[in-house]
Amino acid sequence: MLLLLSSLSLLTPPVLVPPVLSIREGDTHLAAKEFAQAERSYQAAGSFDRKQALPHLRLAQVYAARGQYDRAKAEYEAALSSRADDVPAQVGLGIVEMELGELAEAARRLDQALDRQPHLAQARYYLGLAYLRDGKLDRAAKEFATLLKEPTPVPRDGAWRQKAHYRLGQILLATDTDAAITHLQEATRSQEDRQVADDAGVLLAIAQAVKNQGNREAYTSALLGHAFLKVHEPVLARRQLEAALSREPDYVDALSYLGYAYWLEGMPDKALETLAKVTALEPDQPLGHYFLGIVLARLKHIDEAAAELERAARLDPDDAALLIELADVLANRGDYARAEALFERAGVLEPDNPEIQTLLARFYLDRAYRVERALTIAERAVDRWPDRADATGALGWALYATGRPDDAREALQRAADIDPDSAEIHYRLGVVLQHLGENASAALEYQRAIDLDRGTRYAERAMNALNTIEGP
Repeated sequence: MLLLLSSLSLLTPPVLVPPVLSIREGDTHLAAKEFAQAERSYQAAGSFDRKQALPHLRLAQVYAARGQYDRAKAEYEAALSSRADDVPAQVGLGIVEMELGELAEAARRLDQALDRQPHLAQARYYLGLAYLRDGKLDRAAKEFATLLKEPTPVPRDGAWRQKAHYRLGQILLATDTDAAITHLQEATRSQEDRQVADDAGVLLAIAQAVKNQGNREAYTSALLGHAFLKVHEPVLARRQLEAALSREPDYVDALSYLGYAYWLEGMPDKALETLAKVTALEPDQPLGHYFLGIVLARLKHIDEAAAELERAARLDPDDAALLIELADVLANRGDYARAEALFERAGVLEPDNPEIQTLLARFYLDRAYRVERALTIAERAVDRWPDRADATGALGWALYATGRPDDAREALQRAADIDPDSAEIHYRLGVVLQHLGENASAALEYQRAIDLDRGTRYAERAMNALNTIEGP
C-alpha cells in the first residue's frame, strides 16, 4: 500500500504556488502583447518576494517592449541585484542601455554576457549594433562576422543572422562593394524580418549603382549618405556625407542631407546651423529650404517653417513630398484652404503612391471635412493596395464618418488583421464598436491601443474612451 501511494504521488500534478501562476499568466499576456495585464501579473508575482529576480526581469521586458527604457533599466538592475549572473538580465539591460544612448556601458555589459554564453546570437548582434551606433565600425564588423561564423547555428538564430548580414552590408558599402552586395543579397533572401529584407533591398540597389559609378568619390559618398537616410541610419549617413564634403567642400546637396542627418541624430542646433549655411550659399536650391523647413516644423517654429517650405515649393513645385510637408504646416497654422489645395496637388502628382493617397484621405478625415471625398480616395486606394493597413484603416474610418458603422467595423477589423500592432487602428475599431453598443469588445480594442501605443496620442484617447465605458 505504501508503494502504491508513493507511485500515485508521482502522478499527481504539482501544486503551483501563486507567484508561479502569476508569472505564467504574465507570460501569456506578454506573448499576446497585452502589456497592461502582463505588468499586473508580474507585479503580483513580485509582491510575494521582492528579492526574486524573475518578476523584475519580466517587468523589464514589458517596459522595453513598450519603449519605456528608463523603467526597463530600473527593473533589469533590480533583477541583477538579486542575481548578478543572470545572463538574460545582463543582455536585456545592455540592449536598453544602447537604446538610451549609453553605448560604452551597453557594450561592456553585452561583452560580459558573452563571456558567460559566447554563442548567444542576440547578445552578439546587439554588441555589434552598439559599436556601430558608436561609430566603431571595425569592432562592429568583427562582432557581426563572429555571429555569422557560428559553426552550428540554431533555427531560432535566423533573424539575428539576417540582421548581421544586413549590418555587414551597410558597413562594407563604402570599402568593399562586392562583399557588401553578397551580404545584402543574403539579407534580402531571408524572410525572417520583412522590414530588414526591404531595407537591404534599398541598399542593394544603391550598391549596384555605386559599383558602376567609377572613380567619383564625392558623388559616391553622397549617394551612400542619401541611401542611409532612406533606411533611417543617420550615423552611417553622416559619415558618408562628411566624407563627400571632405572631398568637395562646396557640395551643397551633400551639405543639405548632412544637416538633416544631424537632426535625426538629435543635434538640432547643428542641423539648423548647417541648413542655414546651405540656404545662404545656394538660396535657389530647394533641398536646403525643404530640410530647414522640416526641422523648424518639428521644433514647432511654424511660421518660420512655412516660410522655408514656401520657398522650396516655389523652386520645386512638382515635388509631392515637399507639398505634403508644406500642406501639413499650413493646416497646423489654420490655413486649411491652401493646405487642401496642396494635398490635392500632391495626390495628382503621385497617383501611384499609396502613402500620399492615404495621407490625402486622412487630411479630410482628421478634420471631419469632405468625408465623402475621403471615402472615394480611400476606396480607390484599397482597390489598388488591398494589403496596406493604412489605406484599409482610412477606409474604415471614412465609412464610419459617412454613417456606415457596420461596414466600418469590417474594414477596421481587416486593417487590424493586416497590422495587429497598430495602436491607431485598434483605437478606431474601439470607437466603432462602442458606437454599435458592443462595449465589451470596444474595451478590449481600447486596451490593445493603450498596450501598443509608442508615444502617439492614441493611448490617451483610448484611456479616455475606456473611462466612458467603465465609469469613474
